[in-house]
Amino acid sequence: MFCFSRHYLIILLFCLVTFRLFSLEQLPFTNPYLVSSSNITTLTSDPSNAIINPASGENGISTSSCYLFGMHNLNQYELTSVVDYNNYGIVVGWQAMDSDGYSRQDYRLGIRYGFRSVKVAIGCRLSYDEITGYGSERDSDPYAGLRLNYLHTTLDVSANNFLSANNSTDSRSMEYNISIGQKIATNTIVAFSLTSSANNKANFKAGCRFPVYDNLQTIVSWESEPGRFGFGSDFKVGWMHICYGLQTHNELDWTHSIGLSVLFP
Repeated sequence: MFCFSRHYLIILLFCLVTFRLFSLEQLPFTNPYLVSSSNITTLTSDPSNAIINPASGENGISTSSCYLFGMHNLNQYELTSVVDYNNYGIVVGWQAMDSDGYSRQDYRLGIRYGFRSVKVAIGCRLSYDEITGYGSERDSDPYAGLRLNYLHTTLDVSANNFLSANNSTDSRSMEYNISIGQKIATNTIVAFSLTSSANNKANFKAGCRFPVYDNLQTIVSWESEPGRFGFGSDFKVGWMHICYGLQTHNELDWTHSIGLSVLFP
């Protein structure tokens, strides 16, 4: 197991020191669980949470398709897998956006380690975009996360773009995410989150997940910047989950997303 982890750590270190000529912002998180929960990672257990915090997300595979802001010519797809074995885990993710004359792909690879109620993780995002007639660009950035569980309370802390603070040519800002979730009843969770960055205002978020029927749950959320709501429905069939999520916007059309997840036992 040590050799297994060492090999993936070497790959991650290689990713961290390559493709640093350009600065590409990460793609929006458009999985329906993230759309409906306003990216609060402690509100749901879907594997897609791991693309925000590599220490979160349950064992499984999650895939989705999304129309950003209702634009049918702006399609985004996502596939994320989390596999834990004993105390170790691997996070693998892929996001793709297609539009007229433009294509973009983000790849993620992360490793994590858990001991009792604590998980720590580090990962790397590799980005590649291409504009017809203008060529292509590549970029990479690390992200890291921590998860603490205590009784019915879960705390997530994650950081993105933390190498950009030491790079004067990088226009991106380092971003932190803090999320806390509390189970208040069977299958009912309330959660709060604070996202901050060096150049943007703090974004406060709140959400709730609660059952409607035995196999159907509802997700509602709100965030302060830019002041919008998220709604979603999660239908469970055995190990399989089908989720539909939407998020409002003050000026643009709503974002709609549908996804399928399979959680490993």
